[in-house]
Amino acid sequence: MSIPANPKSVGTIAFYQTCCMFLVLQLVVLSVALPTPVQALSIAGSPAALDLGALPQDRPPVPASYDLVASVERALEANPRIKAYRFRVEGARAESNIALSRMLPTISFSLSRSTIRNESARGAIDSDFIDQTADMGSLQFSQPLFAGMTLLNGYQRARLQQELAAAEKDRIEGQIILDVQMTYFDLLTAKGEVDALRSAVTNLETSVAAVRAYEQLRMAAYVDLLSAEADLADVRQQLSKAENQVAVLTVRLNALLGLAPTSAVAYAGNFPAAPQDLPWTIDAGVARAMEQRLDLVIQRNVLAIAEKDARIAAGQFLPRIDLQAAYNDLDKDFKEPAAGSRLDRDYETAYWSTSVSLKWNIFEGGRRHFNMNRADSEVLRAREELREAVDQVISQVHSFYLMSREARQRIDAAEQALSEAAEAKARAQVRFEARIGTVTELLDAESRLIRAHSNRLQARADYHRAVAQLLYAVGERNPALRF
Repeated sequence: MSIPANPKSVGTIAFYQTCCMFLVLQLVVLSVALPTPVQALSIAGSPAALDLGALPQDRPPVPASYDLVASVERALEANPRIKAYRFRVEGARAESNIALSRMLPTISFSLSRSTIRNESARGAIDSDFIDQTADMGSLQFSQPLFAGMTLLNGYQRARLQQELAAAEKDRIEGQIILDVQMTYFDLLTAKGEVDALRSAVTNLETSVAAVRAYEQLRMAAYVDLLSAEADLADVRQQLSKAENQVAVLTVRLNALLGLAPTSAVAYAGNFPAAPQDLPWTIDAGVARAMEQRLDLVIQRNVLAIAEKDARIAAGQFLPRIDLQAAYNDLDKDFKEPAAGSRLDRDYETAYWSTSVSLKWNIFEGGRRHFNMNRADSEVLRAREELREAVDQVISQVHSFYLMSREARQRIDAAEQALSEAAEAKARAQVRFEARIGTVTELLDAESRLIRAHSNRLQARADYHRAVAQLLYAVGERNPALRF
């Protein structure tokens, strides 16, 4: 049986239908304007766009050469690990905003239509009063008034998580800087070894040719020729290892800089001839580390987060109070009354409703108690880890400071030893050519010169490594290692 349309009911239904259509249209527009990450990947192209071979296209252009500072800047810009931590910071910022939104009111809008059709009735009942269609629209408002301070502590915890993510990103950047510096110094050391060994190979080849000529003239023993050739073969093996080490370190440095392993990049630079002294004492370095070291900043944040968790766990014992308010519009349309009846039960009403609710969980099997015990244990654990981190930082500052000072002293001794070894080699060469010295003396002088070159390079590299590690231990960024 058809139900005649009520003008008020028709107007209300039309209004709600218009609202629904408007909301659906807004969702469609948002879904087009703000694609999800998966949709964004699909927009980029076919599945081939996600192939690892396409990733280098996102890398910055590669210059012809890098010095130490340019290498560090490139790594901070393009290293994938740093990029990943930057996204992590963005996610932590979003979590902070989510925690803030939990303290704000919520507003919702709902529409509903219900229909009742009577199939059978017995007794003193009016079936016309049963058959009905009800349209309901409601606008609800809800505001948490008190939640045991869990919402506020949750927001503060999310802010601490955001600060923790930022500190971890900065720590990773500092670690990348240190890795680039250490690899760069290793590469400079290997290149210096290659240059020295190539010069030694050239000198030994000349010496072997001279000894071979003397041996053919019966002016040198055959055993001297064998010794010279053995030394030449040994230096050639050392040269081969050093050249391979250069190739390996170049690939490793390329990876740190976000470059393809086979990128043809020249890493320019050399160790300075006169290394500079450190500008502060051990105690000053420890004081700087206590303020700046990111490991300590991270552990302090971890402790603060554990304390917030303990407060949140304690807040679970308190009641929760919420305020609700709603505006409701109800339109009921009953079945058409029987013939000759003047009773019309159709009606439409709009009304406000407000309520304040209190909910208090009295007992939950001890779950909240054990949760609080666990949170307190986490606080104690975080405090001990912070104390351990402080001890480690102090130990590292002392160790790297002493290492840098020792390497700085070793550089002066290595420079003097190299000068003396070069002079001894020159004198041995003159004595050998004048047939005053022996082949053994010449080969020994060449070996001492090779070791002196290696010792000087090692001393310079050890000093710069120790300084780089000391700066990291103190918590300072100094890509060029200049004070």
